[in-house]
Amino acid sequence: MIYADRLHPLTVFLFYSSILILTMTATHPAALLPLFVSAVLLRGVQIGAKRTLAGTLVALLLLLTVTAINLFLVHRGAKILFFLNGRPVTLEAGLAGLSSGVMILTVILFCACLSRSLPGDRLLSLFSRRLPRFALLLRMAIGFLPRFRLRYREISEARGALGVASEKGMIRKIKARLSDLSILMTLMLEESMDRADGMRARGYGLPGATRAVTEPKSRRDAVLAVLLILLLVPALYPLFSGRGDWNWYPLDFSALIPDLSLALFFAAGTAIAVLPVILEGKETLKWHILRSRI
Repeated sequence: MIYADRLHPLTVFLFYSSILILTMTATHPAALLPLFVSAVLLRGVQIGAKRTLAGTLVALLLLLTVTAINLFLVHRGAKILFFLNGRPVTLEAGLAGLSSGVMILTVILFCACLSRSLPGDRLLSLFSRRLPRFALLLRMAIGFLPRFRLRYREISEARGALGVASEKGMIRKIKARLSDLSILMTLMLEESMDRADGMRARGYGLPGATRAVTEPKSRRDAVLAVLLILLLVPALYPLFSGRGDWNWYPLDFSALIPDLSLALFFAAGTAIAVLPVILEGKETLKWHILRSRI
């Protein structure tokens, strides 16, 4: 059991929505880096350190790809590293690409944490009455990547057991992977159609339909909602005032460290992202302690 199971789905959704908004609008490194660290810690608390570290290679590949794209396509900046085909490759372009990669990776991590904290049935119970189609679409979108990885692993293991995947030679291996991808896409499309037909057969979204899951509100939800509002107001101030804007062109290392007032605003946004880490970490620690006493 995770701590989010004790909360109302609306409370969980508002917290993660606020975190995602802060992440996608953060341009200053002093605001983005703590959010990235919080996302890694929260993912580690939810699924464990080993499984989190297992995705390090994919994360590094994503960072390198985004950094390389910006580094070689954008030629702005004063600090030139070298010239490629007569065009300058600048330090500012590389750092801007790295910042974009960190932001994308942070959003992906928080979305993965959201899918674990707010499963499909609780997400449907939150929006199914007012926005049934949006709720179903959002549930399918959040759960797409986990299902995609699971189905690909099943296909690879099945083809490996049949000896089909053990092809020798680069061309044959590429053809085998493309065949796996074709099977995967067909399977995912069939699952989406089956889910849509099943929801239609159950009368999902029809007027007057009752919900199978009811989520009672508690005092805990009210306290967390008030705390979220108190932290969100100063956290969004740099966004609307323009004080939190950061431009890599030109690069000013002296501005990397914000002043005291701006640091406090950034700290409010960091506190919103750190709070789920503390709550989930406390629950996980309690679970390990109780399991060790068995």
